[in-house]
Amino acid sequence: MKQTIDFLNTQIARLEKKGYEIADKQAYIDNILDYMEVVREIESSNDNTQVNTNSGAAGLYQFLENTVPTAKNRAKRMHTAEDFVANISDNPLEWEDDEAGLMFLAHAFGAPVHEERTSIGSDELFHRIGTDFDPQAQQDLYMHYHYRAVPDDATYDRATRLIADFYTENYPETAKNSGGPVTNPLYSDKRYLI
Repeated sequence: MKQTIDFLNTQIARLEKKGYEIADKQAYIDNILDYMEVVREIESSNDNTQVNTNSGAAGLYQFLENTVPTAKNRAKRMHTAEDFVANISDNPLEWEDDEAGLMFLAHAFGAPVHEERTSIGSDELFHRIGTDFDPQAQQDLYMHYHYRAVPDDATYDRATRLIADFYTENYPETAKNSGGPVTNPLYSDKRYLI
């Protein structure tokens, strides 16, 4: 995942120039990588051979044919490894994990605000995901900046359930506090105080 992580480091530097504070860069990267695992599970059950028979979306992140050029152009513009990006296939079924990860991030980072559906930009949502436990930001980023159509009930339910399941399993103390940091629980329960 070298190129994906290099891209994340590039985005951290860009966000910091915009005034976002990212105190622990490694934690930020780890949190985004965790989120990417959840998106892969939502989209393809983490199976790179998946093709949606209705839409034609393909690969780990279920890219549509017409979204691949946009992601590649954004990756070239926002990433230092232009040769790596230039060699990414136009077919998502041929992408290695590192290529798929980079394309997912390039497609969503710094995207224009989807004004019909949200007033929050993807940079803000990535910042919230990378720096804090924020299932709502994860859901919003997925729904507004990756899943570009208005999600149907089944997609919405699957995404909501898998995001909640992942964080309940991996961060039970944080999940117990309904999204608040474990040092500041929303109710008085000393078991969850550090």
